Amino acid sequence: MIAAPTSSNFHLPISTQKPNSQTEFSVKFDEVNNPIQYLHLPYDLENNTTAHNMPRQKAIKDKKGKYINPIPTPMAGFKETPDIFKRYRKSDPKLRKPTSPIPVSPMSPGVFNQKPSPSLVLYWMGHTSLLMELGGRRYIIDPVLSERASMIQSVGPKRMHPAPIAISDLKNIDAVILSHDHYDHMDKNTMKALAKTNALFYVPCGVGKILTGWGAKKQNIFELNWWDTIKDGPNELIATPARHFSGRGLFNRNTTLWASWCIINPDCRVYFGGDSGIMPNYSDIGEAYGPFDLTIMPIGAYDVAWHGIHTDAIEAAEAHVALKGKKMLPVHWATFDLSLHPWGEPIEQLLKAADRLGIELVTPMVGEKLTLDGIYNEHWWE
Repeated sequence: MIAAPTSSNFHLPISTQKPNSQTEFSVKFDEVNNPIQYLHLPYDLENNTTAHNMPRQKAIKDKKGKYINPIPTPMAGFKETPDIFKRYRKSDPKLRKPTSPIPVSPMSPGVFNQKPSPSLVLYWMGHTSLLMELGGRRYIIDPVLSERASMIQSVGPKRMHPAPIAISDLKNIDAVILSHDHYDHMDKNTMKALAKTNALFYVPCGVGKILTGWGAKKQNIFELNWWDTIKDGPNELIATPARHFSGRGLFNRNTTLWASWCIINPDCRVYFGGDSGIMPNYSDIGEAYGPFDLTIMPIGAYDVAWHGIHTDAIEAAEAHVALKGKKMLPVHWATFDLSLHPWGEPIEQLLKAADRLGIELVTPMVGEKLTLDGIYNEHWWE
């Protein structure tokens, strides 16, 4: 649980026990030929015995003060940049964007005037941005409502569809939940607007400093490490591991933590994956807090150059199974062009994987209201 507020610090975990070292894993990958045009390197979640016996390890930093992933994670660096740009130049940008407008169901500002639902109500606002009601509490998750996911709004990845709600319409938000500090998950304009409200902020370690710089009150910020839990009304929020990285500039990589989240109460369990590559921790999270009524899983923006930090659709489906998920909502696709694959490839590959694995998908339109007892299987992207 989280300590009581203090006047000089963000809320921090009570436990100060520090792990001795990062758990090491011997990871073996087999190349698989499949319809995805970029390399697919599956992690064998089901047969990896280590995955089912992992300790609930807190995130730790290396000697340079940088947070470390739960398993070794190679990442593209400056040496690989020329090759990445070469592939971008050779790729067809027309394939990365839809040929017709992406349908959006505009959200009524009146949604924020209503009392939050005790049962799960969810609105997918594009990419990984979500409005969630559960246990009579209203959460906004990884909200990005600006036109671009970028340092400045004149350049950078631009939305492929309008936001279903305006930043100015946001009100009566009980809490903001963030997975990490990247521009496509933590939008400065949206955060500055929310900082003017009385919303609480549940964030991974280190993110609070950024938020206070945008006007958020220290006493409203709760920083959590992996496996830390906090009560929010009748709900319990647990920051769980993710395999990713952080940083909003060239020189601050991995100085803040990244996380996935479990949002649970006696009647409903939801898992939000944020951004992550495949990892054995999915099985551990499923054992600890599953089965989940709904998993919200990232399926797009993958590439061989950053395979370790972004699941593709097939891996996301496998992770859903490892998490003991029931229904699955795919996110992190169809809003920003962040990779080289065709824009609709993630959902098409997910449909095949879901059919093979017996997964019930929910695929609402952007802005459409979702409940657990509803049916959302219209192929609006076709």
